[in-house]
Amino acid sequence: GGLYVGTETSKSSPCKKLSIDLPHLTQATNVVLYSDSIKSISLPSLKTASRIYINSIHLENIDLSKLEKVEGDFTLKGNNGGSALDVSNNVLTIIDLPQLKTIYGNFTLENLWGVRNVQLTSLSAINGALDIKYIRTVKNISLPSLTQVDGAVNIQANDAMTHLSIPMLKKASSLNIASYNLYSINLLNIDMKALEDIDGTFTIQFFGGK
Repeated sequence: GGLYVGTETSKSSPCKKLSIDLPHLTQATNVVLYSDSIKSISLPSLKTASRIYINSIHLENIDLSKLEKVEGDFTLKGNNGGSALDVSNNVLTIIDLPQLKTIYGNFTLENLWGVRNVQLTSLSAINGALDIKYIRTVKNISLPSLTQVDGAVNIQANDAMTHLSIPMLKKASSLNIASYNLYSINLLNIDMKALEDIDGTFTIQFFGGK
């Protein structure tokens, strides 16, 4: 069961642009929305989901303002076969998940070129990996409540990022932090002052700070 437009591996291509509005939905199993026809997603009462996969290069607005918990993977991306501008989402400008506290799988934000503001103020635990990649206009990425990531942390190819703050994070299996390449060294400050334990590698590339 669940809410489906396409599957994770098969994109749906309706003729018209879609706006998905389910104002009273509070709980769902799988939320899988893979279609470049999706322009808007409004699930303002959704609190829990078993899994969320959203992929659309034309998505302009998303409302998951009451979401508290995802029991599996949570993926939000704008990707149509590559990382270049013409196959990436450049119209979504904000990701605001103010109530999201726990993700029991992997958390992925990827190929969202136009996002300038990422608000994940309540997120405290990710039982899988954290991937934030190709969000190429955001300057500050802050996860002020995140204390636990059981998998790898990969925050890379975010060209404009100058500040990364995960001040409460104590442990991760590995850490990979990088700007896009040698010619986009904008990252100046990394705050991980509570970090105590890394099981694997800790890599920082293309860092302009001192």
